[in-house]
Amino acid sequence: MVNTPKYQKIILDITEKIRNGVFLPGRQIEQVSSLCEIYQLSHVTVLRALRELAETGVLLRKPGIGYFVSELQEEKAPSCVGCFVRNLWPRQLDNYTNEIFCGIQQELARRRLNIMQIPQLGDALQREELPGKEEIVRLIRQINPYVSGFIFDPRFDDDTVETILRHTGKPGVIIQRSSSLAIPCVIPEIPRTVEALFRLLLKMNYHNFLFLEFGYDVPTQNELAAVWEDERKKLPPECRCRVIHNSCLLPQEQFRECLAVESAELLKTGRTAVICCGDNTAREVVNILDSKGVNVPEDAGVVGFYGLADAMWFKPNLSTLKINTFAIGTTAAGLLADEIAGVKKFPPVVHRIKTEFVPGETI
Repeated sequence: MVNTPKYQKIILDITEKIRNGVFLPGRQIEQVSSLCEIYQLSHVTVLRALRELAETGVLLRKPGIGYFVSELQEEKAPSCVGCFVRNLWPRQLDNYTNEIFCGIQQELARRRLNIMQIPQLGDALQREELPGKEEIVRLIRQINPYVSGFIFDPRFDDDTVETILRHTGKPGVIIQRSSSLAIPCVIPEIPRTVEALFRLLLKMNYHNFLFLEFGYDVPTQNELAAVWEDERKKLPPECRCRVIHNSCLLPQEQFRECLAVESAELLKTGRTAVICCGDNTAREVVNILDSKGVNVPEDAGVVGFYGLADAMWFKPNLSTLKINTFAIGTTAAGLLADEIAGVKKFPPVVHRIKTEFVPGETI
């Protein structure tokens, strides 16, 4: 955790007193000279803290009189949650985030909470081009008076999340990745499901395995790759394993060629299972194997990943590892809503949402 600047300690103390009802709306904050004595800090440091609290709407500055706890914040904050995920653009085929957002939206609606987003951040997340920490904090300051807490996309690193929570004094939840911060995280449970899948495949006489690595730096995919590596080491010695690295980054023709070569080599010695990094990739693999005269699932089995609704519309029905995206959204929103309502203080732990294997017709 980074060292907290002195003026930030004043901000944190005042925002905490407002949240706890020690400083009520309309209350005048002590004069600068008094605050200097209370915090044992310089006039410049105290003034910087007060000005920043006024800029974010926590305090109201009345020239010639002083600083007061904002009435607006008390009225608006309880009704909104800042939700920082990708913008919902169906043309981008990001149905994974869409399904999580639907869960967030339904749970917050049930709790009578609204959602507030920052379009610039949503666009940046969609492009995988987040701005620097200072710009993110500046944007969040604009909505800070109107929200009670935050739901963070996994692309917000721990340093940025910590800075935001320190500036605002409000709770937050991270989805789809774990964190070193004392903050709840909601992620899919992947290891146990993959372990069970390998046991099933071995019982079904699959002795060769081809893993298609994703290629992008995505938490769920990184965990899938790590679990694959762990399970590979546990396989019986007669099993053979291959990996196509960065499969989603390869040009289509190169990917088709790599798949044809690697699968043909493995099929020489027995039944082969292709573990894919996504459902759409799995569909493509089924089509490529069929074009090469490989029977699915008699000779080669294909397993997808995510289990999104739109991937279930085709024949043959895809066998896949289904992440309960909707539950990730509802759980994250529910944890945050409980904290906002003061129902309970949630423990800063990782909440794992069960992932299930959907058999389908491709293994």
